[in-house]
Formats: sequence, C-alpha cells, structure tokens
Amino acid sequence: MMRLKCARAGLVEITLALVLLAAAALKSHQLFTGPIATPNLIFRTGRLLAGFIEVEFLLAIWLLIGGFTRLRFVCAMVCFTIFAAVSGYEAAHGAASCGCFGNLRVPPAITAVLDVSAIVALWLTRPRHIGWTLDWPTRPRPIGGISAALVGSGALWGMYFLKSPVAAEAQTGGLIVLDPPSWIGKPFPLLDEINGDADLRHGRWIVLLYHYDCEDCVRAIPIYESLAAIHRGFRVAFLAMPPVAAAGADPLADSPQSVRLTLRQDHDWFATTPVSVALKDGRVLAAVSGSDAINPPDIPAW
Repeated sequence: MMRLKCARAGLVEITLALVLLAAAALKSHQLFTGPIATPNLIFRTGRLLAGFIEVEFLLAIWLLIGGFTRLRFVCAMVCFTIFAAVSGYEAAHGAASCGCFGNLRVPPAITAVLDVSAIVALWLTRPRHIGWTLDWPTRPRPIGGISAALVGSGALWGMYFLKSPVAAEAQTGGLIVLDPPSWIGKPFPLLDEINGDADLRHGRWIVLLYHYDCEDCVRAIPIYESLAAIHRGFRVAFLAMPPVAAAGADPLADSPQSVRLTLRQDHDWFATTPVSVALKDGRVLAAVSGSDAINPPDIPAW
C-alpha cells in the first residue's frame, strides 16, 4: 500500500512538473518574442514575468528530482493555492485569459479548475510520517537537477537583460540614447520603463515623448491634445522624459481625453524630442522624432 501511494505521489509530482515547465516555456516565448499580450494581476512588466517563470521552473525541477519531501509538498501546495486564487479572481472579473500559458489564451476558469485539481491531488498523496530532512534516493538526480536549475536560471536572466529595453538602445556611460526609427515593426521597448496607469500593450495608441522645455514639444502638444479630443479609434498618451517639469511649468494640461505618463527616472534618457510613436497592441507601427513629430505620423496600417 505504501509503495502504491508513493508511486501515485511521484506520478502527481511529475505531471505537475511537466505542466509547470510547459507554462514556463510558453511564458518565456512570450517574454522574448513580443509584448505581453494578456493583461492580468501579475504580469504587468517583463521583470515580474521573468521572476514568475523562474519560480515555476525551479519548482518543476524540485518536483522532478525530489528532496525535502514535506517541505516540497508545502511549497507546491502554497504555489498552486496562489495560482488558484489568482485564476479565480480573474475569472470572477471576466478576464479573457489568465496569461499562465503565455500568449496561448486559456480562460482563467479552466486554469482555476486545473489548479484546484492539483491541490486536491497533492493533498490526497501528501507525505505521512516523514521529517523535514533531505531524502534524495540517488545522487545523480540532485546533481542533474541543480545543474539544470543553474543553467536554466542563468539563461533566463541572461537573455532577459540582453534583450531589456536598456540593453536594446545605444548606451554611453549611464546615458541611454533612444533610436525611434529602429523600433518600427518591433515591440515598444519602453513598456517596462513607464510610470503610469495606462496599458500601452493593448489597443491603438499615439504616444508623444516630450521634454517640458523643448520648443518643438510645446508646439506639438496642442496638436496631439486636439487629436485626442477628435479621434475615437485610438488613444493619445503623453510620455514625459526626465527631468520632469516643476509644478506649473509643464506645457501639458490635464485632460480626460489623453493619458499622462512619465519615463522612469532611474536612467538618463536622451532622444531628439518630440518623439511620436504609433502603437497597435504594443507593437510599433510608426516612429518619428524632432520636427517630423510635431504633427502625428500617417499610419496606413490603421
């Protein structure tokens, strides 16, 4: 009976590990090939998504190689309970997809059922009369698992930082020089560098990057404000580049028709402003700068 239960527990853990690895692989594909396509509670930035991939990957490796049986069981229960809670919340609020499997759209209600099933399976095969000590059966398994964890984690974060918005732009010391023409046809590289509530990953947007003391920006802002009030097929976002204006010095007026955002101030940014960027679902359709951006660009794809 004990052997049968151990076999069932092993089968449950292997199955859950394979699901976690599949989810991590799909989210990795999402992270490195395009913008995050599905809004949810967790994956609002690439950093959070990369961290979540790391957690799933390490838990999957642990479930496969074993060790610290009771602690492993507790960690798996906690993780899948959190997964179920998040999926349930998203299902209750009508989210189209949970984002758990990258750009593969899976309704959160289905994911919640899978997570609850995992919790039940883990509980039914939970360890009994086992302490908190290390209990690996053979040495090759932990050595292989730890090696895989180190290699996988290194590859994940190495690729992330190589493909991060900062690394994607020319850098001179601590200065990041933006090159808008190179963005065309690619995911908008500043999505993770913006402070504000707007989600530029979805829908159609005209984004105007500006400096408060730039003469061409001061000329462009009223034109884009008028555009925001007239057009309904897209929205207009004004993205202030640091250093931001003091109170009363910003040429941009508050308006319900447009969105006010700022670039993160922990980098030194440079661009020939203004910069006008047309986005569709987070991907750049057009990008112009300087005097060419005083008027919005023509966007045939719209």
